[in-house]
Amino acid sequence: MSQTLDLLPYQGCDFLKLSQKITAVAGLCCAFLAIPNAAYADDPLALDSNFQDLAQVANNDADILSTLNKVPGKDLWIVVVKDFSGMDAQEWAHQTFIKSKLQKYDSLIAISVGSSELGAYSGGAGLTKAQLKEATTKSVLANFHEGKWDEGLQELADNGLTLASGKSLGNGGVLGTGALIGGALVVGGGIYAVSRRKRKQTAAAQAEDLAKLSQRASAELLKTDDDVRSAAAELEFARAEFGTEATKDFESVLVQAQAAMQRAFAIRTTLDDPDPETPAEQYAMNTEILQLVEQARANLDSQKQSFSQLRNLAARVEEKLAEINTRAQEISEQLPLVRTKLDNLALNYSASLLTAMRTYPEQITTLLESVSETAQQAQSQIAAGKKNSAVPYVQLAEATVNQAAAMIKRIDDAPALLGQAQERFQANIKSLSSDVSDADRLGGGDARITAAKAKAQAVLAKAQSGGNLDLLALNEELQSAEAEIDLALMEVREAEENHNRLAAHVATVRAQAQASIDAAEDFINMYRAGVDHTARTHLARAKEIMIQSQNNSEPFEQQLAELEQARDLATRALQVAQNSVESFNGGGFGPDGFGGGRSMGGGNFLAGMILGSILNGHSNNGGGFGSGGFGGGNIDFGGGGDFDFGGDGGGFREGF
Repeated sequence: MSQTLDLLPYQGCDFLKLSQKITAVAGLCCAFLAIPNAAYADDPLALDSNFQDLAQVANNDADILSTLNKVPGKDLWIVVVKDFSGMDAQEWAHQTFIKSKLQKYDSLIAISVGSSELGAYSGGAGLTKAQLKEATTKSVLANFHEGKWDEGLQELADNGLTLASGKSLGNGGVLGTGALIGGALVVGGGIYAVSRRKRKQTAAAQAEDLAKLSQRASAELLKTDDDVRSAAAELEFARAEFGTEATKDFESVLVQAQAAMQRAFAIRTTLDDPDPETPAEQYAMNTEILQLVEQARANLDSQKQSFSQLRNLAARVEEKLAEINTRAQEISEQLPLVRTKLDNLALNYSASLLTAMRTYPEQITTLLESVSETAQQAQSQIAAGKKNSAVPYVQLAEATVNQAAAMIKRIDDAPALLGQAQERFQANIKSLSSDVSDADRLGGGDARITAAKAKAQAVLAKAQSGGNLDLLALNEELQSAEAEIDLALMEVREAEENHNRLAAHVATVRAQAQASIDAAEDFINMYRAGVDHTARTHLARAKEIMIQSQNNSEPFEQQLAELEQARDLATRALQVAQNSVESFNGGGFGPDGFGGGRSMGGGNFLAGMILGSILNGHSNNGGGFGSGGFGGGNIDFGGGGDFDFGGDGGGFREGF
């Protein structure tokens, strides 16, 4: 049942009632903090995939990852862990964001199954923290709460993809920002117990699914091995029927299939050895076996179809040979028209553009002569009663006729082809010019880059010289020069990318440090009468270091060290200030030294911030609790709140 606390402004409030509210909230905070951590905790880590299930609760990892990979730029990351190591959920997400070297376009959602928490962090330029909040619908959290991890994670990924694609979720049950403090905290322990039961049920289902997967992989492996062995025998018969040349493609495919089977059996052997694998490893290995046998079977099926075509061709070899001779005659009769078409093209295009096509009539004549000779050899085999032996000759004659027909088609398509060449020509010039600019900017004295740049500049000068240009040939030169300079620039471009990534990291930590300073500054201003010199000294030093870090001439590593020091000092200042005010007021909080309430004990920062907001009557809609657990509630997604990181970046916490 929802409840709301009547938050009264400081002036003129009933202090007896206020004291009762403080006591109630303090009790709730203590009850909440008593929730146990999971048996196994996970520290913030560097992610190497857009979806990582370290808690092993999801069965449809591939589907979830596939959805996340469709997010523009692959900028949405989801990680599921057993526990947040006692850290704040949003801070855990933020630290993982940093360790993973994610950038401003990235967004991260972290889920703890042990503590029933969700933390998120956004770089601000891609999916914003407001959109991450929107993606975390009531339905998503309900699925998590009930242990339906596959459904919840898939829905969360789908929501992220929808929002990243510029679409709306519609009536997706987005969580409100005014959820209760009291009711959320009271059910915390119950959520944890239910979650543990659901995880046990999920683990049992996963074990059953893994057993079925292993059985299916073994069955498919044996069946496909039989197919490969049958294919090897069939190849020997085919060689006897049609010769080595006609069956060389099938032999190549068979070798690949046999190699895949060898790899699959090696994996099966590893699974059967005395050293046990983890369930995740077993799942991955059985999945790889299925992929290998599927690949082998697909290749064999395609070649079986080729064998069928060979046998069908042998049965109707005379008919096919007559068809080829007819096509060759038709092409020969088109040669005068082909020459006329080339003359007409010369009226609209420069001679240099038509240089290659001018040779086509002569090439077609040569090809048709080859068709005639090959057809005669096929006919000799047929006359000798060797239809199977005639098949390779018929195939060669057909391929030669097709080549001649392709040349005629290219002449027919010349207007469109040359138009496309002009478009590609301009695009190639622009692209190569950009590479030359990169070489000027990044190359320095690198000899390889200098040589590649010189070649590129020479090709560009030729392309931009005007006059009669063979665009088709020049396009090839431009593309070749671009490939060479791209290869030369690869290392320095990677270094520049690393530099930019480190710069983004510095910006992220700078925002975090500034947010910590602002939070400490606001708290000290609000309760200044009860704050001693220690907290103020820490804050002053944090500000000083923050200013010092703005020296852009310093290396990024030094800036990072300074910013982290400033952030830590500001955090310490806030903690010391909270303890100081608690001691000053005899265990309670109040503006400008007003005492009252009962001691929170131990300098509980989380409870202190809530009580400070209640006593001042303006929570500023930031930080705090909400939606059934850590974080959520009236979190500020813009320019305010206890966890504001500026703009559309930053993060939030959520419980389920």
